[in-house]
Amino acid sequence: MIDFKVIDVTPQYAQKLLEHKRVNRALNDKRIAMYAKDMIDDAWQLNGETINIDEDGLLCNGEHRLLAVIKANKTVKMCFCFGVKRDVSLYDRGRNRSERDILLIEGWDKNELTRATIASVKLHLSIMNKRKSNSVNEIKMFITENKELLFKAGQIARKYRSGEKQASSVRVNTDCGLFTLAFFYALQSGIPEETLCEFAKIVNTGFYNSTNQQAAVVCRNDVLGQVIKTKGGSSERAIAINQLEKAIFDFYNGTPRKKSYGTWKDPLFHKTPA
Repeated sequence: MIDFKVIDVTPQYAQKLLEHKRVNRALNDKRIAMYAKDMIDDAWQLNGETINIDEDGLLCNGEHRLLAVIKANKTVKMCFCFGVKRDVSLYDRGRNRSERDILLIEGWDKNELTRATIASVKLHLSIMNKRKSNSVNEIKMFITENKELLFKAGQIARKYRSGEKQASSVRVNTDCGLFTLAFFYALQSGIPEETLCEFAKIVNTGFYNSTNQQAAVVCRNDVLGQVIKTKGGSSERAIAINQLEKAIFDFYNGTPRKKSYGTWKDPLFHKTPA
């Protein structure tokens, strides 16, 4: 007979369950750290998802949650289902919700909370916290605290999203997390919105009017040549953010530029923790 219970899971109880388990999928350290952070911040919620114990008393799923309890050294409430079938094909068949999925379900505007916006926040938190994974709660808190500038940065980035060839010129897509975050930092530092729109337009098209706008063209060439990496690991993109900040700074000041930004490593508009 199947039995449902809500249990206060202590680190000791979590350890006991983990010592009696069936063979499960490979563990994801990032997910464990993300769950643990929510538990430490008292943001972990009882959501009805069960940890299943089979007919033989063996743990069938929930290893990430239980390991997070141990890592956080916190006691949290969890739902349990005892006496389930042993068939492993019954478990974890659903598609995981992304951070954006979760926030949209909570009522955020899908036209403002784009994938690029979420990517920009995750990159910012990775840079500032010096870790690769961050919880949904951290992401939501940052968006809530910086909503106006963050969504304005996203609007600037989305104006020039085309990646198609037009008039023999390759269009650079600025609608991504990297450019969105760079525009956010620039807005925070007082760079006017119209300046960023003009910068993004030149990066996108390659067309400019004077040597005072060369910084955007050099930036565009660096992106096309993958000197400024719009994709890749967080450490690579952290450097790319610094390079974009320098290009925006030069563009705002009308500084003529021919040299690549590939050697620039220091942040301008934001400061990373020591």
